[in-house]
Amino acid sequence: MYFVGLSGGPDSVTFAYYVIYTLNLQNIEAIYTNAGVPQTSKEYSAATYFANLLGINLKYLDLSSMYNTFVGYEIDPVLLLMGGNGKGACDDPQPQQYITGLMAAALGSEKLYVGIQADDIAGFPNLVNVYAHYQGALRYVIYPHSSAFANFTYEMPFKNMTKAEVLQTGAQLNVDFAKTWSCLSGGENHCGICDGCNRRKAAFIAAGIPDPTIYDN
Repeated sequence: MYFVGLSGGPDSVTFAYYVIYTLNLQNIEAIYTNAGVPQTSKEYSAATYFANLLGINLKYLDLSSMYNTFVGYEIDPVLLLMGGNGKGACDDPQPQQYITGLMAAALGSEKLYVGIQADDIAGFPNLVNVYAHYQGALRYVIYPHSSAFANFTYEMPFKNMTKAEVLQTGAQLNVDFAKTWSCLSGGENHCGICDGCNRRKAAFIAAGIPDPTIYDN
């Protein structure tokens, strides 16, 4: 069994298509991680849509209570779970992925495929090293209970591709980008002004692909 992190965004959806149709991996399942952020319902709807379309089971990991636990503390709870500046910028170590990896390993997978791409790493140059630390910690936690998890790894086949190149790959795989979600506001449509929307717009332009997204601004 292999797990894919599926957030419902264009990168993770393209990655799911890539794992299934290019790598031709079998027995794939996906994990959506609810970090308690405003766009959760939109992301999860998109992730559910594509999981059903691809015929894969979608596990739901709810970390929203962790978000609520830290509300009112000096540090933004979004920062604790999502990393970076708490606004979805690329400069984040994605700490919630440690627990997502723990879930994948506990369910019997030796690999968690994540859609990290070169723009993410450019914003946080130590990102790959952070995942290596997560990987080591998971092996330390799980290995004493089962030797099957001694080789658990985070796989990042897109780490040398820019977001624009990921979109080009998705277009080749016939991903319906109109059904993906990037906005951080959680409104009816993409707001068009948040960091997630701005990066989405820029990536479509750089990729030379028509942007099917409905933006309010």
